[in-house]
Amino acid sequence: MNCKNCGTRVSDNTKICPNCGAMLDENEGYVLLTDNDTEYEDFYSSDKKGKKKKGSGVRWFLSILLTLAIIGAGAYYYFENIYDKPVEAPAVTFEGGTGVINGDEQIVYVTIKDNTNIEYIHGVTLYDEGRHTNDGALRITDKYQYTKSINDSFRAIFFDLKDMELQDNNTYTFEMQFSFSGDDTVYDYSKTVTFSKDVSEDVSDIIFDHSTEETTTAVETETITEATTKAEETTTAAETGNVGFVYDSYWFTEPDKDGDELTIYAYKFSKDNTFTLTKYYKDGNNDWEVTSSSGSIEVTDYSVTVKGKNTFEYIIDADSKSLESESGVKLTSRKYNSVKNAEDFFGI
Repeated sequence: MNCKNCGTRVSDNTKICPNCGAMLDENEGYVLLTDNDTEYEDFYSSDKKGKKKKGSGVRWFLSILLTLAIIGAGAYYYFENIYDKPVEAPAVTFEGGTGVINGDEQIVYVTIKDNTNIEYIHGVTLYDEGRHTNDGALRITDKYQYTKSINDSFRAIFFDLKDMELQDNNTYTFEMQFSFSGDDTVYDYSKTVTFSKDVSEDVSDIIFDHSTEETTTAVETETITEATTKAEETTTAAETGNVGFVYDSYWFTEPDKDGDELTIYAYKFSKDNTFTLTKYYKDGNNDWEVTSSSGSIEVTDYSVTVKGKNTFEYIIDADSKSLESESGVKLTSRKYNSVKNAEDFFGI
């Protein structure tokens, strides 16, 4: 038979014309199989489009959501468990300067504000910005000293300027490391102090706390319970001004040393006929424990009677401006109430 499309002679059993590719089955009709025939493409493509599987779009959407969920979970785990998050240091404010304490000791210092939560000073190093090495500013010393306030907060950090070869317009940097109550992290702080070689201002009031705040500041100490009573309203020599020096300073007892234990007391007498007693106690290399208590006093023209847990009488010598008990126990007058003074007494 002949191909109905191109007329080529083909055998009777042929299904597709070998010359033009047309279908030769009479029941199927014939369609030209060429690259340019769009009808053939439409015939099969329309059939495929009509048979697209239902639900494929939903599965695609769900797979996207699952992928995003996995990515989010991974990111959360990383930032919570692996990523080293930067920790912001607690706010601490410093003021710096130079001056003289204890009569002739020249120091460079910083005072500490926002300090009530500082638990430990882990180290302080002083650098001289005017002199440099290959690593930067010259490291001077790390032998710092510090003082505390009556409420046990850190008050000031200072260095002795002796042997530091001071120059005019010198600039020093304090590099400090603190940790805070309830936080094991050690935080770094720095404060730069610029000053001239002329160091003469008395800064004892800044460095030492000589307040008479009634409080207990020891890290480990038994609770002190002492009744504070108002003194009887009497006319005493205190009102005449003959013994006014009694109220002008702190009166330190003689140091008591028992093995490694050191104890000293400091009285502060007030014109309202009350006193505050500060106890300094140190056991070996441990930190000082500082506690305070109070009571009443009676002042006459010749004596001060202290009425606290125990009663003591000190004889007033107005000429030498001294206080001494009948048994010969002397009180030493010091202007400031501080750990530094206690250490001075013991030669620490």
